[in-house]
Amino acid sequence: MSQLNWLGGLAMEFHHIKTGTDSGSDYEPAIVILKEELRGRSFVIPLDCMWKYMDPDDNKDARVSDREEFQKKIQGAQFKMRMAVSQELKSSAEADIACCMVAEAIAKGMGFLLCTSWNLAKIMQMMEISPSPQAAAQLLMWIQDGLDTLKNMPPCPENDVVGVAGGVEIFADGKSIGSKDMIITETDLAEEATLH
Repeated sequence: MSQLNWLGGLAMEFHHIKTGTDSGSDYEPAIVILKEELRGRSFVIPLDCMWKYMDPDDNKDARVSDREEFQKKIQGAQFKMRMAVSQELKSSAEADIACCMVAEAIAKGMGFLLCTSWNLAKIMQMMEISPSPQAAAQLLMWIQDGLDTLKNMPPCPENDVVGVAGGVEIFADGKSIGSKDMIITETDLAEEATLH
């Protein structure tokens, strides 16, 4: 018997992404979920959020904070809807509300954390996967397969430099007043890959 592939076309990549912290911008290992046909869309799972995708039985102690976090998602979506002035903003708010509804159904039916269910619903929505318990379960197992790689990623090098991609020289009145190498980073490459 062949197994249905609910996740056709999804790709998982591992990158170091910039995170905004109090001490400035640091790089953190992350899973990036992409779909070749949907350029410009990606869902990022940073290392510090990996716990949300563990076995639901391992997260029983997180149920209270999970409910609070999910309640904030619902309130945020409702606030977004009330404040929406354009059709684009209304559509975005409606999409978030739909994710909340799907997440509650997945969490109730499958015993997942609400925040995990919301993330799975958002990934399905972004990647144009019809929401279903089967798709959510397959998506979660697929993400879980990448967690060991994420956990074992080496720290990001001190700088993100891949190489020099050219240079620029500035002239004023025909005289060179400065030059600078054009540096390309791993982050630049990852962003470019998702946009084109």
